Amino acid sequence: MKIGQDKLKKDEKLVLELREVFESYGFSRFKMSKFEEYVFYLENKNFLKTEQIITFTDRGGRLLALKPDITLSIAKTFGGKAGETEKVYYIENVYRYLKHTDEYRETEQMGLEVMGAVDTYSELEVILLAMKSLELIDKNYVLDISHIGLTMGLFESLGIEDGRAREALQNCISQKNGHDIEAAAPGISAAALDAIRKVIALPGDIGEALAVLEGLSSGNGMSQAISELKSLWNALKTTKYARRAKLDLSISGDVNYYNGIIFRGYVEKIPVSVLSGGRYDLLIQKFKKEGGAVGFALNLDDLALYYPRAAADENEVYLVYGEDADAGAVAEKAAALVKEGYIVKAQRTPPKNADAKTIEFRGRD
Repeated sequence: MKIGQDKLKKDEKLVLELREVFESYGFSRFKMSKFEEYVFYLENKNFLKTEQIITFTDRGGRLLALKPDITLSIAKTFGGKAGETEKVYYIENVYRYLKHTDEYRETEQMGLEVMGAVDTYSELEVILLAMKSLELIDKNYVLDISHIGLTMGLFESLGIEDGRAREALQNCISQKNGHDIEAAAPGISAAALDAIRKVIALPGDIGEALAVLEGLSSGNGMSQAISELKSLWNALKTTKYARRAKLDLSISGDVNYYNGIIFRGYVEKIPVSVLSGGRYDLLIQKFKKEGGAVGFALNLDDLALYYPRAAADENEVYLVYGEDADAGAVAEKAAALVKEGYIVKAQRTPPKNADAKTIEFRGRD
């Protein structure tokens, strides 16, 4: 037995499989430096998911930052000519402070971006690749889909303008909490109460949910969001992945970043989303470039919860050699075991709580 891809750790194997999938759809790998000038992030702080940035000064006196985000750097390098489309994927680390602490975390991410002439097919392709990615992690997965304009359009059509009331109601929707609506927005009309309760009780089936939402729609913002979701669903429902997609208005996103569809991916055994993404044309427009953008990212570090440290491989052995054993003889023995297909850990002292077979070697046996 040779040690090949089948001997890689599951998360390492996943990265190789994802690369193969992404490249088969025409995505090329994007590589970037660990650093950007701090002013770059300062000028684009509305598009960052963290307010704190890890900085340092180089020998030339420039203030640099460890990258807290990858999409910003990709958008900066995108050519942005009319009709041009760029499809890239990445495997990069980001550096962010942990919430409410002075500690920072290095997180490995893998994702993809489509920038430029983005249309319904572009969105569908990204959604399908997100679902293929989740399927490689676990056959039992779900992709929750929403649109940033749905609840915003709903509040607008219901005449709810107060920012605090909107935030409180969004929390009720996100928590699927229909009991505290009146407390969240005192004075809300009976019609608005009924509409929000219907939103909270929406079925997961995208087609059925869109039918309910169309009955509630009375404003341009909500109608446009429904229309965009309907176009995506009409394309998605013809694929084998449709049954794994659900409409979930509890998904919230930064309105300074997202402007269209948003989605989150889940697998069993992990209580948080392992994949997130959506449409973010506003970022492209910030750099004064033509077109739109859609993409997603997988937090590979979160998969450590799904891929716990593996038990010892059945082919692993400890080769424990004596104090007087000839080094050359030990090397010969190790080579012979490797040739037989074993993974050999040669060491002088016996392992504590050995989780693999132990072979004692004292000379030229």
